[in-house]
Amino acid sequence: GVRPENAIELIDYVMQQDGSNGLSLVGIYSHFAESDQCSSELTYTQITKFKPIVEYVKSLDSSIICHLANSGGVCYYPDSYFDMVRPGILAYGYLPKHLDHLSDKLCAIAPCFSLKSKVVYFKVVDKGQGISYNHTYITQAQTRVVTIPIGYGDGYRLMLSNIGDVLIRGKKYQVSGRICMDMLMVDIGMDGEAYVDDEVVLIGKQGLEFITLDSVSQKCSSICYETLCAFNERIPRVYK
Repeated sequence: GVRPENAIELIDYVMQQDGSNGLSLVGIYSHFAESDQCSSELTYTQITKFKPIVEYVKSLDSSIICHLANSGGVCYYPDSYFDMVRPGILAYGYLPKHLDHLSDKLCAIAPCFSLKSKVVYFKVVDKGQGISYNHTYITQAQTRVVTIPIGYGDGYRLMLSNIGDVLIRGKKYQVSGRICMDMLMVDIGMDGEAYVDDEVVLIGKQGLEFITLDSVSQKCSSICYETLCAFNERIPRVYK
């Protein structure tokens, strides 16, 4: 990329190549630094600087694609739409930043991403037993513990040990003990009910309960973007 004051010179150079040396101008774009703020002077300045460059390149060739808006731009800055937009976090149903007051259109946006696993093992554990590495969780009474095959090797963060939540049969439980590379354990209590192959929701909805991506990110002292990026190719993707 180049600074705004150098953009016209670069555009002219590329246009002069006219496809020679494999170089032709298809589109121009820039990227916001602060569009998660709903009224940012920096963002308005970026739009203002980008507009004359768009006008110039369109005067040369109207088919050249110009784009600027990321998810924040889509939500809060209509002047940044130009020829197309680039929704990222918005495609998962999450806003770039939580706001107390939203327009009707933004209120209609709902999370559509979920992270699921299943119960692969069930056992009864006596009182006073340590669960997982270093025994950071000790059972307070005879209880039932289930094993779930997902861990930090999949991108479910180690920081969620003893504080992360899961949903099993519509009830919310806390991760019990240290999260392993490939699995984690959950104490469901003697009254809890779970069977092998039961669905486990780590992010998303089950019954009337819900675990948001925001809440998971906050527990990791992180942001939704990083949390999503951590989930790697070991996790199968299902699109509906």
